[in-house]
Amino acid sequence: MKASDMLEDLQVSIERPLTKEAIDELICRSEDYLLRQAETVADAVKNSAGEVVVLVDGPSCAGKSGFAALLANCLSKREVLSRVISLTSFLKNETEYRDECKKRGLKVNYALLEALYLDELEECMSLIHQGETALLPVYDRKWATRRELIPFTKREGQVLIIEGSGVNDGRIRSFLTADSRVISLKVDLLRAYCSNAGWFSSSDLRFARRFVRDGLLYGRGVERIYADLELERMQARKSGGESEVSFDFTIDTTLGYEPLILKNELHKILGSVKSESRYYLSSTKFLSRLDTVPELDRSFLPEGSIYKTFI
Repeated sequence: MKASDMLEDLQVSIERPLTKEAIDELICRSEDYLLRQAETVADAVKNSAGEVVVLVDGPSCAGKSGFAALLANCLSKREVLSRVISLTSFLKNETEYRDECKKRGLKVNYALLEALYLDELEECMSLIHQGETALLPVYDRKWATRRELIPFTKREGQVLIIEGSGVNDGRIRSFLTADSRVISLKVDLLRAYCSNAGWFSSSDLRFARRFVRDGLLYGRGVERIYADLELERMQARKSGGESEVSFDFTIDTTLGYEPLILKNELHKILGSVKSESRYYLSSTKFLSRLDTVPELDRSFLPEGSIYKTFI
């Protein structure tokens, strides 16, 4: 079921200048749009019989972890216990993974399942399904290493929400029990933003999210982020694009005000690219498109907003 089938169409229009009333309406409509999708999935989960496992799939920076957290919150309000498990937590140590790729003549690509400790994930899922305690890792993306292990014992009726790119892959699904009631979600940015000077597309926003996340949160340089993006695109072309997977829900994580929030941070990151860099032209072109939308300070967002709480 697509988001457009569940909700009325949301056409986000960004105009200059934005009044306080227009900003409030844009925030309210955007958050309500995303929240209602999460509530629809939460109702489906609550009404499902048996041991429910929700698989949240989608491309990088589509909003998988944020939506998984939002869904867990909606389930809690319906008195349904849940636990979010991120595939990212099972990422291999960066040095170990790079050495492994070098020995095998492979490209380093953290978007692939080969970048995960799949054996450890399988063992954890087996312990969880048997009612035993599993040690779930917490991966620190900034330092590219594992920070700690957290014990987890699944309670009766507790819903597992597993999120990550490729989570619908047969290798991951094989770790589930035969009687698991699987609800699969495809999470992505499905809307484009219309400004008075042109379009800021959904792919532009994924690009923006990636630079803010990897640059500000993980401390990676612009050149490294660009190189990672090029590698992932090349891998996607080589594999022929997305596989034909049937999803129970397609979730649109578009937040209409997000380009306005990210604008200042992106100027700091991409504006630092030197003119001699091979990525200088790409950076300046992107910033020129970003200039078609006004800037919005994070202070305009209420404390309980979805963006501040879950994104």
